[in-house]
Amino acid sequence: MTSGQLRVWVLGATLMTGCAEDPRSPGNRSSGRPSLGIFPEPDQTRVLEYPVEGVGLGQGWHREGVRKAIATCIDFAARADTGQEQSMDLSVVTDASALMDKLDVSAEAQFKSIGYSVSGKAKYAKDTEVRSSSLNVLAYAKVINGVAYVAPADGGSSQGRIDLTPHYRDVARRNRVAFEQECGDGFVAAVHSGAELTAMLSFAETNTTARTAIEASMSGSGWGFSAEGRASSTMQKAASSGTLHVTFYQTGGSGNPIPTSQDGFISAIERLPTLAAANPYNYQITVQSYQALPGYPGGPAEEHDAFRQTLATSYGRLLTLRDALIEALEAAEQAGAKYADADADQAPSALRGRMQALHDELVSKLRAIRAIADYCAFYDEDMAPPDTLAVPCRVPDDLDLRNDYAYRVRLPVLAAGLATPAARAARIIDQHVRDVSRRRCERDLQDPGCLLESEIEKLRPAL
Repeated sequence: MTSGQLRVWVLGATLMTGCAEDPRSPGNRSSGRPSLGIFPEPDQTRVLEYPVEGVGLGQGWHREGVRKAIATCIDFAARADTGQEQSMDLSVVTDASALMDKLDVSAEAQFKSIGYSVSGKAKYAKDTEVRSSSLNVLAYAKVINGVAYVAPADGGSSQGRIDLTPHYRDVARRNRVAFEQECGDGFVAAVHSGAELTAMLSFAETNTTARTAIEASMSGSGWGFSAEGRASSTMQKAASSGTLHVTFYQTGGSGNPIPTSQDGFISAIERLPTLAAANPYNYQITVQSYQALPGYPGGPAEEHDAFRQTLATSYGRLLTLRDALIEALEAAEQAGAKYADADADQAPSALRGRMQALHDELVSKLRAIRAIADYCAFYDEDMAPPDTLAVPCRVPDDLDLRNDYAYRVRLPVLAAGLATPAARAARIIDQHVRDVSRRRCERDLQDPGCLLESEIEKLRPAL
């Protein structure tokens, strides 16, 4: 495959990644009980993106503001493990939120991406269009180096343990506000480095049978990608017909060539372990609450992870639906493509009017979510909230749109072969509901967008 056969967009060579956190997991809920000193409090450790401006081991961190503090307030010694962990994942993504999750973009970064500029992998995920009309296959290869971490300092005031310095222990006891201004509410306990390579392969296929065949050829290849392999032939066929859109994203290494073809992508994957060892990129930090330290006074901190994740997931899913509508509107206007929705009146002007009305509904919801994110990103208990918001920040029921199927059943589909209302309903259910729901169930059975088959069938009469 030549570079001319692939439409390649290279979207940067820096990294901002993190582990997406499950808001239902015990580690993301405040216990509401005082610590017994036996187990860590649930909110004491969090994994986040490495900041683009850099941060050092042991440095303070403002977990609510998602930014580094100005001071290092603990006694510690720096240590590092050796060795590498290598992985390759191939998966189908259905919306922008799923892409963020698959690329391990944290709840904090997803939340920030709603209304603010982000960098590295979070920016790649935000800028990459997940086309509702395409089969979107994500290839994600990464090499993780041994972690650098804080350990008890040898001698000194720490007495063989990680703890606040005597000065900042005194500040924390006398003035918590002053302490947090300088030290934040946690510290960088570990820095993770390595290299990554990501490719989004978007196959412009709307036929369910064709999508299934493509997915089977890609997943069954084991990523051997030999010239005779099923994955290679599938990509070559789609590229030659102009139905394959590819984006690449790489981090780690220095001076390595940008992949511009299938062979270049395979070669880049093979080089990742060497690149990670020779020129690693810091991509993750583990932040630990000062509450875990013996010298820190105070009780459990309030958590906002579930709020952030719910708002970010709702925003990402609505954004994908809006993009699908824009794609259909532009195709209908420019190429004369025929679309159909669930409504009986399929006159072009009426259909266009319904699509425009749905677009405006989605934009109104996106604006409302953006307004909440704008305020809550700088939430402070001493700030007077807008009249429309409650304190603490919570997602209103009408904006918790992780279950987005009330909008999905109103999306149009290509009209070819859909002569009857029943045929239109079947296509809408299969393409916009059942396939999406099954992907979400594969990722998380507790996802509100993971529907039972009986729940899917209940949507059909509404069409």
